[in-house]
Amino acid sequence: MFRKNKMAAFTLVEIIMVMVLTVLVIGIILLGFRHFQQYRAMQERNAGKLSEVLLVQGALTNWFQKAHTIQMLDEVLVFKDSIVIGVCVLEEERLLLQKRDVRDTFLFKPRNVRVINEDGLPWVKELYFEIGEEGMNNSFLFRKEYGKAVLFNWEEKNHEH
Repeated sequence: MFRKNKMAAFTLVEIIMVMVLTVLVIGIILLGFRHFQQYRAMQERNAGKLSEVLLVQGALTNWFQKAHTIQMLDEVLVFKDSIVIGVCVLEEERLLLQKRDVRDTFLFKPRNVRVINEDGLPWVKELYFEIGEEGMNNSFLFRKEYGKAVLFNWEEKNHEH
C-alpha cells in the first residue's frame, strides 16, 4: 500500500520563495538601471556645459591674442585688428560672442566681472569673470600686453605739435 513510484516535484513553498527572490533581484536591477540613467543624463549635461565653457575660453583666448586693441564700449568688449575680430557682450543672464555673421549665445551668468584698462588709455588690459552653477564654477582671466610701438603711437596722436 505504499506507493513506490514517487514523483519528483517542487513544493508550493519552494515555488513561492523562488518567485519572491526573482522579484527582488529584478527590482534591484531596475533600481540600479534607473540610477544609472539619471547619472548618465547628469554627465551629458555637464559635458555639454563643459564644451560650451571650453568654446568660450578658446574664442576669447584667440581674440585676445590676435587683437591689436580691445575696447570696452557700453558693456561690450570689442576686439579689433585692422577690422573688428569679434565682440563679447557680458549680459546679466548670458554671454554673447559674435564674429562677423556668426553669433553664439551662452546661457552663462557672468559674475565678478572685472575689466582693467591700460594706464591712461581706453584699451582693455585685463578681463576677469566667473561663470558656472553650483558645483561647477569656472573663472577666466585674460590679459593683453600692448607693444611699445602701439603705446608710442597713441602718445604721438595725443601730443601733436
